[in-house]
Amino acid sequence: MRNTDRHPRSTTWTLVSPAAGLLCLMAGASGFAQTAAAPTAGQTVSSPAKPPLRTLYRHFLGFQNYLDRVADTHEKQGKDGSAFRSYNQKQLGFTDAQFTAVRQAAARLEPELREQDAKAKPIIDAIRAQRLSAPKSAAGPPPLPPAIATLQNERDGVIDGEVARLKAELGPEAAAKLDTYLQHVFAANVKVQKVPPHPAHGVFYHAVPSSAPAGPSPAGKVAQ
Repeated sequence: MRNTDRHPRSTTWTLVSPAAGLLCLMAGASGFAQTAAAPTAGQTVSSPAKPPLRTLYRHFLGFQNYLDRVADTHEKQGKDGSAFRSYNQKQLGFTDAQFTAVRQAAARLEPELREQDAKAKPIIDAIRAQRLSAPKSAAGPPPLPPAIATLQNERDGVIDGEVARLKAELGPEAAAKLDTYLQHVFAANVKVQKVPPHPAHGVFYHAVPSSAPAGPSPAGKVAQ
């Protein structure tokens, strides 16, 4: 993990799915890898495609966990970590109470997704091994087994549940403000492009790599 001595505004991060990215990796894509500069309010960076709001929430919350860990590391070294810890709060203009709800949602979601990815890993590993040993077909890989779609739906449900809880705790006005920030500021710093999947699969995205150095690597994927 790099860039831990840099201010959050110049920090970059890469969001990759280490467990398999569920549908993404099994579709033959390289997984969902996003590279972006930490957003600042007012930026307008065009993107060829935008991830769903669910995915933006997932990565925003993962980014907050990362900033909190960087702040902890700085403080253990006797440095000031407040710029990292409060970066997203200042961008949003949230009160301490409002941002406590964001931070708590981020802390809950991370282990929940880790548990879901752990369920999927043995299934995906088995399919990968089978496909590596099978002869290549002009028709592409066979359709994914139903278990993968089930696990993907469960994973999406975990994210949706935490987002719904967060929005309820924030109230309608602050929740709408967060939605707007993610869709128009945070998303503007994420470059993605479609990956042509197997016809039996959905539409997948992966990132257009940037020249910026990579930072944290929380789990993530885009599939819709």
